[in-house]
Amino acid sequence: MAGRLIKRGVNPSPLVVCVTGVIALLLVPVFVLIVFSFNADRFPSLPWRGTTLSWYQSALSNSDLVASIVTSLKLTALVTATCLVLGSAAAWGILRMRTSLALLFGAIISLPFLVPAVLLGLALRMASLYFPAISPEVRLVVAHTLVFSPLVFALVYAHLGPTARQLELVAQDLGCSPVQAIWWVHLPLTGRVLAGAGLLVFVLAWDEFILSWMLLNLDVTLPVRIWGMMEASISPEINAVGTLVLASTVSVLFIAMRLLTRNDT
Repeated sequence: MAGRLIKRGVNPSPLVVCVTGVIALLLVPVFVLIVFSFNADRFPSLPWRGTTLSWYQSALSNSDLVASIVTSLKLTALVTATCLVLGSAAAWGILRMRTSLALLFGAIISLPFLVPAVLLGLALRMASLYFPAISPEVRLVVAHTLVFSPLVFALVYAHLGPTARQLELVAQDLGCSPVQAIWWVHLPLTGRVLAGAGLLVFVLAWDEFILSWMLLNLDVTLPVRIWGMMEASISPEINAVGTLVLASTVSVLFIAMRLLTRNDT
């Protein structure tokens, strides 16, 4: 951006220079990660030793990595489904409230999203001492549900607005029960938003590290597994896995943003 402005004879403002520098600072490590995932040398160093895909094959044949991916997929899918049910139910419930306390209840529901992950993980870790029968996986699902359900609630509530309540009343006047009104009015109105919110929650829960690291024991998720590999040694498999995770995350986020920002009209 700054280079194009200089070529045109325009002096870039300090803000443009700072923004360009920050973006470059964030993207350069990602670029290095992607490039060296194809390097034949075991160590990320120059000169270039050749191009290979062997590190991707090695990563996908690593039983520990595959087990972590399966664990992440199972827990993330469960968290996504739970957040969609609870978040949308809360949005529909508050939308139907005929009291000035609706905004207060909405703020209370959104509070867990504002709590630092370290504090939430520490609280659930301490609570597990009094409930030892609860498995670490259940604790993680509960933690992720508390954190990401408000996101679904906010998206659904903002999309519905007061018009949805009026359409629901019209449907009930025409003979629909409250359940039928939700099925025939709210779900068609929020189907696209629910899909986008579900993908967004899936990505956030998939990449979440702090709560996973604090609450899980043996069956760790992929981010925790990658962290353990980095502590043990420098392996090109980390670059390969990181590139795959980055590609999948960006793809899912792109689809989610398209669904959430698309105009129905």
